Amino acid sequence: DFFARISSNPELVIELAKYMDPSSLLSLYCIHKHVNGIINGHLTHTMKLCANQQAPEAARIFPFTLYESLCVRDPVGRPHPTKPNVVRMVPSIRWLQMAVHRAKTVRDILACMARQGHRMPPEMNLTLKKMWLVMDIATSARRAQVMHSDYFSALDIFHIQMFVVKLDMRFNDPIDGPGEDHLRKLMLGQRGLTPLCKLLKRTAFTETEEIVRAAVRYDWEVKPQHRHYSILGIPPEEIGTGHLEGWGKGRVHLYRPDELVVREAVRRRLDLKNHIMGMMLWGYVDPVTGKDTPATEDEMYMSD
Repeated sequence: DFFARISSNPELVIELAKYMDPSSLLSLYCIHKHVNGIINGHLTHTMKLCANQQAPEAARIFPFTLYESLCVRDPVGRPHPTKPNVVRMVPSIRWLQMAVHRAKTVRDILACMARQGHRMPPEMNLTLKKMWLVMDIATSARRAQVMHSDYFSALDIFHIQMFVVKLDMRFNDPIDGPGEDHLRKLMLGQRGLTPLCKLLKRTAFTETEEIVRAAVRYDWEVKPQHRHYSILGIPPEEIGTGHLEGWGKGRVHLYRPDELVVREAVRRRLDLKNHIMGMMLWGYVDPVTGKDTPATEDEMYMSD
């Protein structure tokens, strides 16, 4: 077959692999002996090459060294650089799938917002990936520590606040309301941006009961006399625990990005409260010509 004939040139196999989507690469990796051997022999190089080709920003923001659960022991047994007796950990195809998925999810979120008229600055794509990195952290102190660092620029802080404002505009009608921020808090309190993307694309949370179940699991306060009862099929031990540190295993509230950005803006004295109106108006009218600025095809693109 084709891959058997080119397997004598590992460089060519790896070059072809970087253009394959993760699911196709995984299938080929599982069923073809020669490809499996070549990729296993150069697993770190292959995964990083594929990620840099298909999701370069995500590959940089979500390095495999931060995701031990998505790594495997080096198939050829290369030692750890500082621990000669330990086999090093290398990125697996699951890490590649995660990087590509997150890049597509952020793109689709911005496309959904643009299709509804809520355009975002071009740099918002990078900022949302950084925000997702913070959402991977299970404690408020560590989240705040990352937000305090130089990793988040003042422009990133501004963009996160703009995203929060635009989400509130998306979830509320200017006339009919409801004038609430509960849905935004619920979505930003999840473990990542995938639930928000599914909500905006209407592939999940399409029924009121589904939203209520998520809210009950996230931060519902149960009265003492009802603590041993389930609600909408949710076990009593899971009710109101989603907002706690450690993904429900802790005892204190886990700060969401919309809460962290306010604290960080105050710490940096960015005075964001005086820019809220500008955030609301951004992207609708050209400030020079006064004409409407509809979303472009690139802004609305998603892999439907």
